[in-house]
Amino acid sequence: MALGTAVVNLGPYKDGIEIQNDFWKGLQLVQDAIQDGASSIQTAGLQIGTTASAGVFVGGGTSGTKLTNSSTTQNSMEFRFDHTGASGDIRGLYLRAHYSGGCGGEALRAFSTVDAASGTVHGAHISLSYGASPAATSGLACAIRGTLHIANRATSIGTAAAIQAEVFCDGTSSAATGTLSLFRCIVDGGDATAQNTVDYFLTGVNLGTNIFTTKTAAAVSHWLKVNINGTDYYLMVSDAA
Repeated sequence: MALGTAVVNLGPYKDGIEIQNDFWKGLQLVQDAIQDGASSIQTAGLQIGTTASAGVFVGGGTSGTKLTNSSTTQNSMEFRFDHTGASGDIRGLYLRAHYSGGCGGEALRAFSTVDAASGTVHGAHISLSYGASPAATSGLACAIRGTLHIANRATSIGTAAAIQAEVFCDGTSSAATGTLSLFRCIVDGGDATAQNTVDYFLTGVNLGTNIFTTKTAAAVSHWLKVNINGTDYYLMVSDAA
């Protein structure tokens, strides 16, 4: 159905929302407005649920009153897209935040909190997969890509990195039982033959001489501890350039 040119205020649609199933019904408001011919939706702040959240434009739930999903199989929010364009770069979701007043923050903050004995839990799980033949890529394909842009000028950046892996201890009594590491690398699935298609543990491209250069000999002064297939190994490093 072609979208009309009208701008519809969400106010009239809020009257019919029941308290139960708040989140779904909140999303249904947007669908109803579009089906009524709205090409855009204007609201001072769409709140889903009975308690106002801290979201300025769209939000639902607070730290004390959360939107609850008791299902064992359903996602709280789900979107699936099929981009059929023959060229160009298309994104399922685009978030960009500008900081022009002196504050800081993130364009995206994903946070999982374990409140009960649980199985596998991640703060974020991002994947790239390939469908049936002839699905393929001819350029770079990364499941996760972190890009730090340096302006085309002299820029004060403080401490900056394209990727930071961080373990944060909440207090002096923090103690983790199990195996804890900053990075975990795994080749999963398939069999030994399929797993051997991975060529390198690490690849570097356009590395300057500040981080990669020739050296005939250097005394080993320290080591980095790694664990491979359950066995500890030690990478030799030197404090001499």
